[in-house]
Amino acid sequence: DAGGNALLTSNGSGTITTNNIGGQNTPAFFASKTSGSQSVSHNTWTKVTFDSETFDTDSAFADSKFTVPSGEAGKYFFTVQVCVQQGSVLLKTLLNGYYKNGSSIQDQREIETRTDSPLYEYTLNKSIILDLSASDYIEFYIKPQTTDSSATDIRSGSATNLMTFFQGYKLIGV
Repeated sequence: DAGGNALLTSNGSGTITTNNIGGQNTPAFFASKTSGSQSVSHNTWTKVTFDSETFDTDSAFADSKFTVPSGEAGKYFFTVQVCVQQGSVLLKTLLNGYYKNGSSIQDQREIETRTDSPLYEYTLNKSIILDLSASDYIEFYIKPQTTDSSATDIRSGSATNLMTFFQGYKLIGV
C-alpha cells in the first residue's frame, strides 16, 4: 500500500513490521457497585449507580456515566451487569437499556411476565457498540415491575464478588 496504511509491511529481507494494528483502547473505565444496594421503585426508569472505580484512564467516568473526552470520538464498546433482588414477591418484568445524552437508545425486556415460579434474584448482562462524539455520555437504566408494586434492590458486591458493574473502552477512532 503506497499510502502507508497497510497492516503489514516487509523491508524485503524477511522482516515484517506491523502498522495500524492494536492500540491502547483508551479511554477505558471499570466501575462497580460496592457500597450497598440501590432501591428502585416499581415501574420507574432509574439510572443504575456505581460507587467504586477500579480504573478510569482519562477521568471520563463520573456520576455513574461515561463522557467521551475531547478529541476521542470513535466506536466504543460497553458492557454492564446488574444484579437485582426481590424480598418475597415475584419479579415479573425487568426493562433495561442504555441511554445516550439522557435519552433511551436501546430498551429491552429482560424478563417476560413470570407466573410459573418465583424469581427473587436475576442478573442481566448487556453489551453494545456505539459511535460516539466528544461530550456524548452513556448511562444505564432499569425499570423493574413486580407482582405487588414493591421496590427492587440492585445488589452491590465487592472487589472479589462483582454483582453490578459497568465498563467500556474505545475500539477505534474516527
